[in-house]
Amino acid sequence: MRVAVLVKQVPATEDVRIDDATGTMIREGVEAELNPLDLHAVEEAVRLRERFGASEIVALSMGPPRAAKALRSALAMGCDRGVLLSDAKFAGSDTLATARTLASGLRREGAFDLVLSGERATDGETGQVGPAVGRILGMSPLAFVSAVESVGDGRIVVRRAVEGGHERVEAPLPAMRSVVKEINV
Repeated sequence: MRVAVLVKQVPATEDVRIDDATGTMIREGVEAELNPLDLHAVEEAVRLRERFGASEIVALSMGPPRAAKALRSALAMGCDRGVLLSDAKFAGSDTLATARTLASGLRREGAFDLVLSGERATDGETGQVGPAVGRILGMSPLAFVSAVESVGDGRIVVRRAVEGGHERVEAPLPAMRSVVKEINV
């Protein structure tokens, strides 16, 4: 089983500042880190390897060259390889452009059985990129995954958080799952 994890470098939450004139986040001169919610996706990928035998875990990110720092963090946690998609043309991409770029990068890397992402990025809060990547790649996307119960025989069974509790969902592989922080510690 090959697993990809979508990761993003974001401003450290304690350093976030907004430009009053433009209403946009000021990123220059601000300490950056791996998106805290993506940490759970990386950790889950490593745990899936331990439980179900993933052959390779690839961390994929889109951003400026300094976003390599986020990939180094993912590698330190147990990913086998990191891929950075970086071009000045990507600057200012909205969620759809980001999802298309990441999907293209995943295609270039070959077939994956499972793509994981954090629930959302702390700098954008949309929660749209992961599921959009899944749809673009023709995978079954599922958000708010709080547990992976099993992977095998071309299927994945997960538990996902829904209003008022949880639901158990089974889907075919390949699949895209965005995970919530409750999936692991």
